[in-house]
Amino acid sequence: MATLGVYVRIDPEQLEAVRRALDALSGVTTFDLDEAGQLGVILEADDLEAAHAALTGPVHRVPGVLAAWPVYAHFGDDEEEQEEPGPPFAKGPDTLPQGEEHEHADEPEPDPS
Repeated sequence: MATLGVYVRIDPEQLEAVRRALDALSGVTTFDLDEAGQLGVILEADDLEAAHAALTGPVHRVPGVLAAWPVYAHFGDDEEEQEEPGPPFAKGPDTLPQGEEHEHADEPEPDPS
């Protein structure tokens, strides 16, 4: 799965038509930005290649879109995305799953003196 955050410059006079056309594209959701002539787009696709193809193809071809730049990209396997980030001991030894030990558990503790 790939997700792109895209900054889109548009003809401000065509805002509503551009928004409708972009929202009609598969995997595309628009949102307002602070200034006239700008839209934000979240683009979701099966992989980075498909996201790039959608951005450089259908998104750029919408009448009233002047330019579109990706400003954020996230991609990876769905299975990877469901895992918690970081090692399991990142939150402390008490959060290790049952039966797992820290890789240094058999090392002696340092002398506090």
